[in-house]
Amino acid sequence: MSSNWKLQTIFDGDRGVNHGLKKWKTSFRAVKTIQKSTTNRASRKYLTEVEVLSRVAHRDYLFVKFLGWYEDKTFIYIAMEFIKDGDLSNYIQNYQPEVKGYAKEITKQLLTGLEVLHSLNICHRDSKPKNILIASCNPLHVKIADFGIAKIEMDTVLRTHIGTHGYFAPEIMPMIRYEIKGFKPSTQYTNAVDMWAVGVLLHEMLTSEIPFLLRGNDNTSGSTTCSGVVGGNMMHGKELDFRLLKEFCAGREDLPLGLLESGNNTEVSKLLRSLITPNPNHRISAVLALRNEWIESSRPNVEGVSEPDPLPPLSMDPKWAPRQVEAQYYDYLDCLWMILGIIWAGVLYCNCVWKRLVTTYREYWGFIVSRVGSMLVPVLLSRLLAIDPAVGRIPQQLGDMWREKERG
Repeated sequence: MSSNWKLQTIFDGDRGVNHGLKKWKTSFRAVKTIQKSTTNRASRKYLTEVEVLSRVAHRDYLFVKFLGWYEDKTFIYIAMEFIKDGDLSNYIQNYQPEVKGYAKEITKQLLTGLEVLHSLNICHRDSKPKNILIASCNPLHVKIADFGIAKIEMDTVLRTHIGTHGYFAPEIMPMIRYEIKGFKPSTQYTNAVDMWAVGVLLHEMLTSEIPFLLRGNDNTSGSTTCSGVVGGNMMHGKELDFRLLKEFCAGREDLPLGLLESGNNTEVSKLLRSLITPNPNHRISAVLALRNEWIESSRPNVEGVSEPDPLPPLSMDPKWAPRQVEAQYYDYLDCLWMILGIIWAGVLYCNCVWKRLVTTYREYWGFIVSRVGSMLVPVLLSRLLAIDPAVGRIPQQLGDMWREKERG
């Protein structure tokens, strides 16, 4: 999939899909531009995102608001609301303590959104911090975005190995799936892959890192080839430890929760273990996760962490943020179009007035010429011929003069 930026860049996509910023009247819209493919199958894939957004449009408090779409010969354009506070990944990097305090609320909202998607037979397949947008900082409100690789499970099954490294469920990985204890390997998978990603995301909010990363001198030869992907699997500047993941899926290693702070985090640990479960058949669903003791409790998010302060608005990188200069530019264009419209209306009005004046002028002068001509022509003839000015006697006098000339 290739893409082309036609508007100001806002978010840096991972799959060559572009987002742009467009000012419409007094508000901004995020416009996603997707280049069409020459094959019908690929073009249908692009329209899946539009279909998913249409199905969840009535739940715009959980998902990014869908404002419409259109296409031309080359591109498909999807218009969505512009969320100025950015995505969760920026907050994890810049405000980790605050994000940790809000981990429960973010997880609860995310699980609610996934419950809706799964009830509609939709699998997101790419749940990660970059696709969780901060719609409001106070009160905290997040929205799920980017359904570019989502799949509607109606008459088809999930087969494609797609997603983001670090948030992959083990049943998607070709080599790891054969190591899952008690699981019959298959090329198919279910929406349980979204629940694994939620567990990874929750772990990242609490510790600033995803699980199964190489630490210290654990990088042994061959540890990055177990998944069938050699190298290039960097997360937070560290490489994924496929050996540890393989051992965990085989039941020979426990889930690495060493980065969680010591204390009474039993409820959080239980939720993480139920989400990050190798066997998808034993993995908890979104409905059951929402009934978890830690999610339903009114206690602070993590033991020892008091109720957090409101999440501060994130100062976006100037190259991603909408610039005032561009807003003024669009205002100038609006004024220019207004002025041109007024000028064009004036030209049309003057043209109509001119035609009317010309018509009136012709009618007026035609009347004057006809009246003056009817009065002056007999007088001029009478002067030239020295005859009675009475027009009716002119022929008679001319006849008399002709007859006298014949006699002479």
